[in-house]
Amino acid sequence: DIENYLYLPIKPGSIVLSKFFVVMFYEIITTFVLFYPSIVAFGYMDGQNFGFYIKALVAIILLPIVPLVIMAILCMILMRFSKLFRNKDRFTMVSTLIAIGAALSVNGLMQRLGTTIDGSLPALVQSSGPLFNVLSIIFPTVTLMNQALVGGLKELVIYLPLTLLISGVAIFLFYQVGNVLFIDGAKGLTESGMRRKELSTKEWSTSTKANHAVLAIAGKELKLLLRTPVYFLNCILLSLILPLFIIFPMLLSGSINEILAELKILNLDEIRGLIPPDLIVIAIVAVMVFYSGLNLISATAISREGSNFSFMKYIPVPYRTQLLAKMLPAFLVQFIGLSIILIPLSILVQPPLYSIGLGLILGGLFSLLMN
Repeated sequence: DIENYLYLPIKPGSIVLSKFFVVMFYEIITTFVLFYPSIVAFGYMDGQNFGFYIKALVAIILLPIVPLVIMAILCMILMRFSKLFRNKDRFTMVSTLIAIGAALSVNGLMQRLGTTIDGSLPALVQSSGPLFNVLSIIFPTVTLMNQALVGGLKELVIYLPLTLLISGVAIFLFYQVGNVLFIDGAKGLTESGMRRKELSTKEWSTSTKANHAVLAIAGKELKLLLRTPVYFLNCILLSLILPLFIIFPMLLSGSINEILAELKILNLDEIRGLIPPDLIVIAIVAVMVFYSGLNLISATAISREGSNFSFMKYIPVPYRTQLLAKMLPAFLVQFIGLSIILIPLSILVQPPLYSIGLGLILGGLFSLLMN
């Protein structure tokens, strides 16, 4: 909807600010659900008064503002340079993959820091360490709200207004930067570069061939998923990258080496004997059902048609056939994601083949039902 807003008498800063508040709203809700119960538990165990919980709630509302402003400005700068790339879809996909890789690397680095032998934090991340000092400069509201949260009434009166002031200035600067940068970055944002080539009669005949309706529609859906960054990142990448969120931090933190060292000491044959075949079946079914719920390909199959929805009505293909074809890419992506987990575990555990087969059959039935 960005290009539609550009024709309206609305300042660019108002557009980006409205989108900013939507993101901030979801950020606050997510943070509240994930962290506020832990804060309540900490306050209860520490004997804090009722004001502590109110201050913690204010902190949850205010703390996301500065980080989101920084990230939003970086995104607008990135949008400004995206016009230099011929294929913007590919640029979006590659830059997102790089960002995910960087996030995984940072997560692994923080896990690798761990704790010292006596259980305290390493010097790098202590309150007087260099990392904490850098983060205090980049996100000053964190330090200020920390003082307001754990301090008394005097600290609250001093540091809470400072936090509000810095957050307000950050939003104002974001509004002004949006007025300057957003228009140039948003122009032609949905356009994509393409190469035009005149095909000869022979090339045209070899590039087009008859195929079964189910396979033809499934192939079209799969190409759409792979070529459109939004669909690829939300429908395909999420299913494929999930094992990496488990394995990659373990590789960076060195935990995988410890696990392998322990497995060398233990008798694998004895461990394999302790795992019953029915547990293998249940585990495979559980993983397949989980992947079915995680996979958004079938759930978005109709809405992905968009303005081309009428095309489904007038092509000479029954609706049942079209829906079956739209489910096939979901099963394919789910099977690839499942293989990333199942193959290494099968080599390690070496379960009976009939338990794997039975698990795949039952999991496939559940997956069909969910899709």
